[in-house]
Amino acid sequence: MAVLVANAIALLHALLIALVVGGALVALTPRLVLRFPRWLIAAYLISVGGTLLSDLILGDCLLTQWERTLRDQAAPGSAYGETFLQHYFGFLPAGLTQPSHFPSWLGVILGLTAWAFLQLRYREHARDLPGRGNKA
Repeated sequence: MAVLVANAIALLHALLIALVVGGALVALTPRLVLRFPRWLIAAYLISVGGTLLSDLILGDCLLTQWERTLRDQAAPGSAYGETFLQHYFGFLPAGLTQPSHFPSWLGVILGLTAWAFLQLRYREHARDLPGRGNKA
């Protein structure tokens, strides 16, 4: 049972990484961001914030810790020792998978920048909607 839960956590972890990376790319493209629903943008911001808080408070990703613990419970010594990205995405360049190469403060700046872009784009879109334009 612990292996199934660990696998589910690994899948959730991969989906959250896809959301964070994809959301950052979408935040840089004005036409795409206007088509995304607010709940997806909120999910992106919550994912970025949760990841950064986990890293700042625990020094590691909470999902990685849970997965390792469950794998050790199922078969002692079977948990991987590296990060999630290093283990499952080892083909990526080391600069993208080493925790020391991506400090948390840089992530905070990235998250705040993406949030600011999203807010500006939604305000521009709302201003262009009929009935909400400038009343001159």
